Amino acid sequence: MNRFNKIVVIAVNFILLLANISQGFADDSVMLANPMQLMEEFRENALALEMKYAGRQIEISGVITEIKRDKSGLPIVRLVNPPNHIALDSPFGISYPPPLGQAITCQYKEDQTDELIKLKRGQQIEALCDNLNTMDSSVMLANCKFIKLQ
Repeated sequence: MNRFNKIVVIAVNFILLLANISQGFADDSVMLANPMQLMEEFRENALALEMKYAGRQIEISGVITEIKRDKSGLPIVRLVNPPNHIALDSPFGISYPPPLGQAITCQYKEDQTDELIKLKRGQQIEALCDNLNTMDSSVMLANCKFIKLQ
């Protein structure tokens, strides 16, 4: 085999390798998470948490503790893990507000308001979010879309 053919074979193999790698990333682009998992990773290393989820969508599942608007006017829903939110002294079995460091905030676009007004504290939901940010002592998922009640 001459030198030109070797280069062509190497180039084709390299392109096929890149195609396989990018297909693998596409399959793993949505990562599943729950509030407790994200908060534990946040406490361990916030920078590592941001890098792990950078450029990936996050499907989050949790129990609603709050539904309101943030300071910028966008709708938010705060979520906790189902087994870690029980408090007998609250009407829904949910401690309100949740203990610091147990809830995460999901920020939605205004066009999600019609879906969000149907939700209630204590319901378990799933959402798909495009961005993870860490601030002070909390994790915020941005550009979320309501998927379903569980």
